[in-house]
Amino acid sequence: HMHAGLHGYGAGQGIAQLYGDEQWMDIPEQPDMRVLDQLTSFYIFSYLVIWMFLLSNIVTGQVVDAFQSIRTKNLNDASDLKERAFVSSIDRQMLGQHFVKLTKHEQCPLDYFFFVHHVTWLPQVLCTGIEYHVKGCLNDVDVSWLPIGQSRYLNQKERKAHKEEEEEDEVEQIIQKRIDALEEKLNKPQTL
Repeated sequence: HMHAGLHGYGAGQGIAQLYGDEQWMDIPEQPDMRVLDQLTSFYIFSYLVIWMFLLSNIVTGQVVDAFQSIRTKNLNDASDLKERAFVSSIDRQMLGQHFVKLTKHEQCPLDYFFFVHHVTWLPQVLCTGIEYHVKGCLNDVDVSWLPIGQSRYLNQKERKAHKEEEEEDEVEQIIQKRIDALEEKLNKPQTL
């Protein structure tokens, strides 16, 4: 088929007519023809075999792998956004039902984006103390000003748990004092 295509047998549309070049008509038909023509035919045949069977498959594989890695990264990023708060990186399981409120109101990413944009374009002379601090952190590529791992809800929950622990400790101390007092009364010799 390749030989017929090069010479234009059949439909009359060979490579020579396709490219408008007569050199394609010099492809040898017999071994005794010129050596250069034979080398040209071998080169063309080798190129077609290498490209069709090796290189095109490698290029196709590279393209498919690139798209697969992009798709995987996008899926991982989307999954991460569903499972973690964007600003504070707090896991959804830690917040429970409060997760939506945190991501939509308390730590809305657009609010942080606007604040960073505002601070970036604000002249340093007009900055308040907080804006000046954040502007310095942005220049130093420091993220310590972000509430990473923190939220008001978690802080209140932690304070409440700490307060409950303190109250339990106080109750425990009161009970222990009463037990000590009762033991002391029981251990005293009774006088008649």
